[in-house]
Amino acid sequence: MNRLLRRQTQDAFFMIWQSAMSLPAGEIPRVVASCRSAGLSEAADAVITNAARRDVDAVLRIVASFHEARQYEDATLLLNSAISATP
Repeated sequence: MNRLLRRQTQDAFFMIWQSAMSLPAGEIPRVVASCRSAGLSEAADAVITNAARRDVDAVLRIVASFHEARQYEDATLLLNSAISATP
């Protein structure tokens, strides 16, 4: 039972992480906020880190969406992750 629960958790985490690359910019703050409210801060951080790999225009749209949602710390994390990911 424990292995099954762990596997389901890993699958859910992967789907959340992967969503950062496919969701519209305006949806990312909602996903991050939902993860944080559910106590899944690691998943929220993974979404942000993965979203930072998108093209510059997408990253800026996501930052603007975080700003509109007053998720300033998440916007900062996204910008820092994007800067770190830039060669």
